[in-house]
Amino acid sequence: MEGTPPRISKRYSKNLQELIRQMLSCDPKDRPSADEILAKPFLEDAVKRNKRIPAVLEQKWIESISTFNEAYNKHYTEFENLFSQWGETADLLEEGHYKTISASLAGAVIGAAGGITALVGVILSPFTFGGSLIVTSEGVGVGVAGGVIGAATNIADTVKQKELHEILKKLKSYI
Repeated sequence: MEGTPPRISKRYSKNLQELIRQMLSCDPKDRPSADEILAKPFLEDAVKRNKRIPAVLEQKWIESISTFNEAYNKHYTEFENLFSQWGETADLLEEGHYKTISASLAGAVIGAAGGITALVGVILSPFTFGGSLIVTSEGVGVGVAGGVIGAATNIADTVKQKELHEILKKLKSYI
């Protein structure tokens, strides 16, 4: 960005000297872009010579594509089945997770409702001469039921997750 650009050797053509001078300009606006450099008429032959992929590399590329196509076509049905199984297993994981969250939340709501009911029964017991203790016991029962629902759901989910994890490990071994 600063300083004096170096002198350019006279052994280069006038066109190349000018291009190098432009490329070494302190002001970035004066520097040519890569496309502008490649469009210079005096570089046309060099650009054409180097534009093609080397023959050896091109041949290796063609061989690789051919090998891949053969393997893909030979094992297409297996690939298709494998991807289908992966998709189904992923869907089962997602569905199971969604159901577990829903059931867990339902259990928590039921438990909370039971807890509130039990609390209300206790608060009202002095005014109802103990009659509201029935409400309290119902609330405790509902709270316990909510806890059991949440716990059972999480246990079932853990078992299902383990089963699906084993399926995924089996599918992974095919790769």
